[in-house]
Amino acid sequence: RYDGETFTTFTTKDGLAHNVVRSIFRDRKDHLWFCTMGGGVSRYDGETFTTFTTKDGLAGNVVIRVLEDREGIFWLSTGGGVSRYDGKIFTNFTTKDGLVHNQVNEGVQDRGGAFWFITQGGVSKFDPSASSEQAAWTTFTPKEGLVYNAGQAVFQDRDGNLWFGTYSGVSRYDGKTFTNFTTDDGLASSDIVSMIQDRKGHLWFGAQDGGVSRYDGQVFQTLSNKDGLASNAVYLLYEDRDGNIWMGTEGGVTRY
Repeated sequence: RYDGETFTTFTTKDGLAHNVVRSIFRDRKDHLWFCTMGGGVSRYDGETFTTFTTKDGLAGNVVIRVLEDREGIFWLSTGGGVSRYDGKIFTNFTTKDGLVHNQVNEGVQDRGGAFWFITQGGVSKFDPSASSEQAAWTTFTPKEGLVYNAGQAVFQDRDGNLWFGTYSGVSRYDGKTFTNFTTDDGLASSDIVSMIQDRKGHLWFGAQDGGVSRYDGQVFQTLSNKDGLASNAVYLLYEDRDGNIWMGTEGGVTRY
């Protein structure tokens, strides 16, 4: 934690579940959720850590992302499926329930209230308003037009399109059809691990090994270590209130 002058470090000695943290999420109560690679998830209220693991009902102890829906329910993407946490109990969803793959890397809730999860086996859509649990799950793979059946990033843009960052390019889904983008179209790399849309409407794609690509709706512009980027592996993207783009890379942090 950095207060503008000094760093304060938190480890397992302070109550953190595991010292390898994959991602951090802040909920509407300003609690911080630390997703760890093997220790479950830790929630920090500003004073103490509360840790949740499989012993508490979590689907898996490798937790990649946390999503808070409009009702204040938490959805956790784990290595053992999707966990839904209502503040009291966990409800888990796996391949037995209709999830395409149990290694879930990220989820998003769309404007209609449905949830989309990108996994190591494709994309799963979960519609809580469906008439039955069986009808609630829909799978998308290359058969349906997805560029590749495994990936790490998903988000919905301002126009309502869903974007899926896969290991072999990016797919845009408008609710009916997929449009795919690869290095042939100007994308920095086929392996996309992070995505955001900035205030100007431009899309940013962080790659595992090619830098970052900015898309204005027509062409891709790529920035790499040759342009001053700390590393060509860009795992996280964030836009601050001043419009600066921050990139968490394998070689440090870059502000653009």
